[in-house]
This record gives sequence, C-alpha cells and structure tokens, in this order.
Amino acid sequence: METGDILLFKSITCCACCVSFFTRRTVNHVGIVLKNIEIDGKVLDGTYVLESSFEFVSDVYGRKSPLGVQITDLDALRNSYVDISYRHLNILRSQDFYDKIKNLVRTVRDAPYDFKLSTWAALTKTVIGDAVDDAKNIFRSLSVKKSWQTQLEAIEETKNSAFTCSALVAYMCAQLKLLSFDDFDDGWNGVTPRFFADLKCDWLSKPKKYELHKFCERYI
Repeated sequence: METGDILLFKSITCCACCVSFFTRRTVNHVGIVLKNIEIDGKVLDGTYVLESSFEFVSDVYGRKSPLGVQITDLDALRNSYVDISYRHLNILRSQDFYDKIKNLVRTVRDAPYDFKLSTWAALTKTVIGDAVDDAKNIFRSLSVKKSWQTQLEAIEETKNSAFTCSALVAYMCAQLKLLSFDDFDDGWNGVTPRFFADLKCDWLSKPKKYELHKFCERYI
C-alpha cells in the first residue's frame, strides 16, 4: 500500500446506509492513502487516510471529531467501518508526484464538509440518472466543463472549499491528471463512492475486499 492508493469503506451508520440505499452499493465512503510522508513538518509515519467525513476519533492534528477534510490514522478507524476495498495506483511515484500530493493536501486541508443543496442535487441527479436526448447531453457536457473549471478556479483562489468524500478524491485525481473533465457527468459534486468502486482504467487495480480489522493487521 502506497500514498495515492484509494480506499473504499463500508459503514453501517444511518447516514452511510442511506448512501448505500440510493447508490445501490455497499461501499459508502472513500479516501486516499497517505503513507510515510511529511507535510509542512508533520511527519506521518505509518498509514493514514485523507478523507472528508465526520469521524469519532481525533485527526493527526488533535482535532476531536472534525467535520470535513481531515487526515486520520487508518488504524483508528477499525471500529468505524465494517469492510474495506483497496485499489492500488499503478503509477510511477516520482518526487514530482509526492510534491503534488503535498501541495494538494495543503490546498484542501481543513476544508468543511459540503452540505450545499446544489451539491446534493447533483448527487441525487447522479443516482437517479437523466432521461435526456443527445442534444441535451451535448449541452450538459459543455456546461459541466465550464462548471468544473469554475470549481477549480475557486479552489485555487481561496485555497479552501467544501467537499464530500467522493468529491475530494475526484478533485485529487483530476489535479494529478489521472482523470479528466470527461470522466464526470456533473463535475466532482455529482460523484459518489460507487464511481470509484466501478471505475475501470489501466492505472487503477481491481478492488480487493477485506474485513477492516484484517486489512489493518495485514497492511499496517
């Protein structure tokens, strides 16, 4: 397991179960691995998860039950989730890759969880699907690219924004040039954990499912 790998979680909390019900997948949370890395003097010795969530544990900066983007020790999440699916990034991890990861973490760190109605409308749209003709699809595609670019510019200007767990991972992958505008129908706001569970591409391994406590014993 290395920095940049994607972790998909199954939780049985009420909120997570609602996500599973509407997306028709047991996976209801997603995050990115940070392993043995130093960011702004903070040494992360071990395996950590970059995520946007509400956890009942403190993050690496000592914040108790933060709500939003946070870095959490994977071992501390043993009691928060039931299963985990692990997807390895099949890419060269050069110094440039690690520098980009560090800069991205600085950009999104401490961003709040995204509760905006527009975001949840986009998520609902993703789940339900669209019954539109080809002309509307083309129009929507152009509009989405403009919307995506607006989101990128907003984050670059403010160095902070708001993210759901899936939007955070989508943003990271887009900034690392692993995904492009065309991979998303409604910008990253419309992405659910299911997207990363079903994603098929050369740079991402097939999901390997484990019970979380066994996964921690094996990889930590």
